[in-house]
Amino acid sequence: MQRPAAASHSEPEPSTTTLPPSVLPPLETDPTIEPVPAFSRRGPLKWTDYLGCYLPAYDGPHDVGTLTLELPLPEPYSTYELSSPMKRHDGKPILELNPSLMTIFYPVQKRPVEPLWRRALTMGRLAGGEPRLRWITLAQIQGYLRFASIPTWMRCLIIPPLLLAMGPTKLPTRGGAPICLKEGVQQDGERRRYKLMIFSHGLTGNRTCYSQLCGRLAAQGYVVAAVEHRDGTGSHSVGAARIGGKTVEKSVPYVDMADVSSDTRPEDYLVARAFQLELRTVEVLAAAKSLASLARPLPGWRALRDANLRVRGAPGWAADDGAQWSDQQWDNFASAVDWDRDVTLAGHSFGAADVIMAARHPDRPKSWKRFILYDPWLETLDHCSEKFIRTWRKSSSSEGPVPPDFPCLIVNSPGFTVWKEHFKRLQDLFIIDRNKSDQFCLFATLGGIIHSSFSDLPVLVEWFVSLSSSNFRFFFFSIHLITHLLGLDHGYLSL
Repeated sequence: MQRPAAASHSEPEPSTTTLPPSVLPPLETDPTIEPVPAFSRRGPLKWTDYLGCYLPAYDGPHDVGTLTLELPLPEPYSTYELSSPMKRHDGKPILELNPSLMTIFYPVQKRPVEPLWRRALTMGRLAGGEPRLRWITLAQIQGYLRFASIPTWMRCLIIPPLLLAMGPTKLPTRGGAPICLKEGVQQDGERRRYKLMIFSHGLTGNRTCYSQLCGRLAAQGYVVAAVEHRDGTGSHSVGAARIGGKTVEKSVPYVDMADVSSDTRPEDYLVARAFQLELRTVEVLAAAKSLASLARPLPGWRALRDANLRVRGAPGWAADDGAQWSDQQWDNFASAVDWDRDVTLAGHSFGAADVIMAARHPDRPKSWKRFILYDPWLETLDHCSEKFIRTWRKSSSSEGPVPPDFPCLIVNSPGFTVWKEHFKRLQDLFIIDRNKSDQFCLFATLGGIIHSSFSDLPVLVEWFVSLSSSNFRFFFFSIHLITHLLGLDHGYLSL
């Protein structure tokens, strides 16, 4: 496998879009609205706060911190008109625009490993220590079971043991810890910066269920923004909404075809997925534009911090909102990452499909340099609405949904490679057409894994049941391939 040449950074080109950059919209203030009741630092205590059960720690020279942001959609995405006609049985639309939710995994200073007994006693962190994100919630467990078509009566039997086993599980991260600045300087005299990756999850996923992949990349010196999609394909998402002058919880559950009214339900479920793909693409573009605002000196991080909805008292708050950071720590966070110069887009399964569509969109930032597709699910690409197709066909005269400048890494599980119809589609889009040009495209099939191996679920099962290391081995190979694609200057992992 030949390593691609690293991109030249002698004359960095700032990211631009076809539309003028916009500042994140400020939160609406109304003196008549009652303030949200003050919560403690961690909010109301739950039974999971008294238990400490962590996913495996990440290997690498850094510990991993998290910052969770829920941001209003910037223009033009806040006024985007979705083409989906699907409605619920009560007449409400199935798909709606919601604030952009993401958790950013980033490198922090390494510290000695705590003994197991101290990590188990999480009560020490309830009084202001670094919070740890929960891996899964009860609503997300219910979403997984609904996706698996488990009958309601059977869910009542399955949920209690699943909640007891998985409910206390937390990520081995340090919420809100200050970012570790990168050593050394670039040719222009500026401090070296971390590369940014924006990650899109697959069906029934969320921003934490790929934490092993995102966290291990962060431990090796990346910054990964894991977007949580609110298109009804996630297991469950919790957001904030203003109703009747108050901030209340807004749930976005998993959407089944049975939830769609019969008169608006597409005959082909792939058409429904294509409508969701459109919303996912908008969410990826909006998240990228919001993060790019960190690169601007004014208003920069201040606008992003003030616009964050996931703060104390908000639904789903986990205290990793950066509220405890000083201005200097926010400056360090904003200046330590290439937010708008060198960005990688990655996605798994359905998330890989919206990466392709976002890359094709005319509003795609110039800072997107490369793309990583894990088991890409391509079947929905042929079912997008005409309105949505017209938006991305304007950007190029080439046929098909793959843009002409699409340097990518494709990592397949064996099942997706031996799936003949799917692999033929993959060849038509990437492998066969790539032979006609000098553009870089790396394809690999990793043996011994399945479609869900890219997520945390196999890791959790192995950790609690067999204590085997096959899925950990997969992450080593995956990160090794990513370092080849990115051409980083630090050492590669030993395999």
